[in-house]
Amino acid sequence: MGALPPILAVDDDPDDLFIVKRLLTRAGVENKLVTFEDPAAALDHLELESRNPDIRYVPCVILSDLHMPGMDGIELTKRVRAHPRLGALPVVIITSSEDPADEANARAAGATQFLRKYPSSEGMRRLIASLPCQTIG
Repeated sequence: MGALPPILAVDDDPDDLFIVKRLLTRAGVENKLVTFEDPAAALDHLELESRNPDIRYVPCVILSDLHMPGMDGIELTKRVRAHPRLGALPVVIITSSEDPADEANARAAGATQFLRKYPSSEGMRRLIASLPCQTIG
């Protein structure tokens, strides 16, 4: 098997990014994890990678926190959906919010899935296995 596409995680809390990395590792996910604490920087990265002729560098999924300063996960999702080359990219919102309006807003923006922090390693494995990442070793 060739190189696997990366997984992109966006969360303003570095501790939460560490937890995501640990969950993916424990789930047996072999894809490289690319992390950003700033959603705008993540979008810049996605724009650059979307122009790369080697599709392996475009992430197979975005795992995003919901509530972040500046740009939240809903706005990030909207911008990904509006992008001509990235619009079909799965976006999973992972949040501690229990507000039903947050889930409704995320789904209306185009989020592929909405998960409560934090799924188990098995839950993360099932999530990634359900996406076009070809990751489980």
